Amino acid sequence: MMQFGYSEKTNAFYFMDEEDAYRGSGFWQEDIIPVTDEIWREFVSEALSGKKRGADAKGHPCWIDLPPLSADECRKHHLLMKKEKLNEALEEIRKLEIISGITNLTSSDNAKLVEWKNYLQKIYHVSPEETNVTWPEKPEDDS
Repeated sequence: MMQFGYSEKTNAFYFMDEEDAYRGSGFWQEDIIPVTDEIWREFVSEALSGKKRGADAKGHPCWIDLPPLSADECRKHHLLMKKEKLNEALEEIRKLEIISGITNLTSSDNAKLVEWKNYLQKIYHVSPEETNVTWPEKPEDDS
């Protein structure tokens, strides 16, 4: 059975059985403490929303809060989200307009086209400079 260890210094897990190999390559950390399989499984999995792996006061792995984004990071994040949302809306509109060029849209598809165009207009006017952006609701997917 594999035994795992955790290093607060590197915030990483190690195979305890491979200590000699780690030492030989210069990667062994003197602060490594043994952890259970259960702890290892919990902390090698994806972090909870808004959290990242860190260490508690005793050097054991724990989930800690992500630091708040700087104003520049926040703006960049909002710009990326805006671009993704605009692209999604444009793609949906494009698909519906292609269909309308081939055949008449059903009343449901026509209503969907109007909803996506309204959504696009709302996203276009969102300011990524704001700290707390309120994103408009995306049209419902009825497929």
